[in-house]
Amino acid sequence: MTSETSITVIKRDGTKEPLLVEKYDKVCNFACDGIAQVSSSELALRAYDRLYNNITTKQIHEILISTAVDLISDKTPQYDQVASRLVNFGLRKEVYGSYEIPSLLSIIKKNISLKKYTSEILEWYTEEEINEIESFVDHSRDEQICYAGIEQFRQKYIVQDRSKKILYETPQIRYIIVAMTMMAMESENRLQKIKQYYDVMTMKRISIPTPINAGMGTPVKQFSSCTLIPVLDNLDSINAAAASIVKYVSKKAGIGVDMGRIRALGASVGSGEVTHTGVIPFIKYMRGALKSCVPKDTHVEVLDED
Repeated sequence: MTSETSITVIKRDGTKEPLLVEKYDKVCNFACDGIAQVSSSELALRAYDRLYNNITTKQIHEILISTAVDLISDKTPQYDQVASRLVNFGLRKEVYGSYEIPSLLSIIKKNISLKKYTSEILEWYTEEEINEIESFVDHSRDEQICYAGIEQFRQKYIVQDRSKKILYETPQIRYIIVAMTMMAMESENRLQKIKQYYDVMTMKRISIPTPINAGMGTPVKQFSSCTLIPVLDNLDSINAAAASIVKYVSKKAGIGVDMGRIRALGASVGSGEVTHTGVIPFIKYMRGALKSCVPKDTHVEVLDED
């Protein structure tokens, strides 16, 4: 390929320019650098065949990621690292405008001003403490997250505006914010405990539930991972359970509903003037309450509906 192509690219600021092969190849080389048995030229050529005129730089990056994923096989599993590195690179560019990461304090202040983090963080910690906490953060650990893992971060855990598709942090920042929130009320060796908790999370020694991972440090004040809601066989309890489902799901909690007390189809109600509709209509009612607040494409499973 020549240094310029006939493909026009739309940059992040809306301006247009010809696709510059040097910049394109630089990203491919970066993604494959130091990884055995992968080819930056194969990645570049395969992805290039999928480019089109007036494509955005973000779309080009997504095509490179999906091309790397397509190259993953039992013979070339290392392309998983390539895909992960491309996701990580794209995340940093999208969130911070460059591969370099700003200071932890500046990220916290910005996200508080945007109401993405709780302002309590700056009440819990002094600026000097936050600067010391920043020394605990090892952004190179993003490179140790597999492609599926970093996609989970991008889709589920990272603080974001889902309606506008704007991201506000990267994985290591999410981890340290979780640790800072968890240890905020500790009275002794607080910073040491933050470092220990951050390390065990990022070195895969523990796995924390989704509501904690996604909600800590944000204005959301409820971090239940899984809740079991018992339902009695009366309308007040059934309606209260549906209201609880909506409230808990909106706060990122997992839901379980115990409906075993509801009478069977045909059972007598009151003095027998009507018969019971059975549990299935109420399961559908609960499912509707659940689906009203869960993100699109979230899996909802109903057990023992029959």
